[in-house]
Amino acid sequence: MGPLLQVDGKEATPRGGWKKSGLGKWRIGPFTIRAVLAEIEGEPEGGEGSELRLTVRGTPPAKPYELRWAFELPPKRCVWRGESGGGFLTPGPPEKGGDSLLGIAGSIFAAGEGLSAAAPRGRTRIDFAFDESGMCGLGGPTTRAAKGTYHESPDSAALRQSVMRSTATAPHLEWYLLADAQNFREAFRDQGGAREWAFRCGMRARKGPFDDADLYRFAAGFNRPGELVNPRALDAGDGAWLNVSGKRVLILAVRREGRSVIVDLFNTSARRRTVTLTSRLASRRRITLTDMLTRPISSCPRGRITIAAKAFARVVIA
Repeated sequence: MGPLLQVDGKEATPRGGWKKSGLGKWRIGPFTIRAVLAEIEGEPEGGEGSELRLTVRGTPPAKPYELRWAFELPPKRCVWRGESGGGFLTPGPPEKGGDSLLGIAGSIFAAGEGLSAAAPRGRTRIDFAFDESGMCGLGGPTTRAAKGTYHESPDSAALRQSVMRSTATAPHLEWYLLADAQNFREAFRDQGGAREWAFRCGMRARKGPFDDADLYRFAAGFNRPGELVNPRALDAGDGAWLNVSGKRVLILAVRREGRSVIVDLFNTSARRRTVTLTSRLASRRRITLTDMLTRPISSCPRGRITIAAKAFARVVIA
């Protein structure tokens, strides 16, 4: 792991490195980067977990730049799975079993509630949880095709180099920390005068194939300071504190916010499902369906909620 910086299309050379104690320090271009790698406190059994904290100081370059953090993963090739915009996606061409990320020609992936990587035939995956959200480049620098200005087509040669031809990439992940090169016209110029920034990332290894719900729970629990309850301890049948009556819908997360309780659900089915929230928690309480930013959409009489195929739902019990 280490920093990368591209200024005006040219890569800068980092100086520094890791120490044995899990501390690292680098100087790259105008930036000084300090890193702390430690175990995640309270990480449950089933695999190791680590937290990476980065502190970046410096004056951003005047020319277009991209400051990234690179992860080199163990497999020779990687396939990826992540949550982006309310659904789980596998980046790559649809004819090869992937999901086309419309609007971006390359393999840039907006990781909302986490990102997983695994060897194409591997039995172990690595889960990532980026604080708030992260823009990641899979398999190397992938922003060349996104550098055109408005009403201009991207360079055809750069487009051919950036388009994914398979769902597998090099075992390389780039986490974008500070940048304005991708959209120079709309970028927050000079970072608004800020000269110091902090970033967090959670990582863990797990046995088994991709698990969308497990990835979501890990990332949501890492990113959100609020209380996160193990949903398997809730869904215990009649009389439970919280129960979802219906098929193929999972409780992903439950947390308190003031006097309200927020519940995240995910419909694993390929068709719409209607479920009912029942329990002591929901009894005689107002239940509201919201979007994933907790903005109200509609009320849920008698606790009935309809969720689209392969979609999230959030409800607030007040």
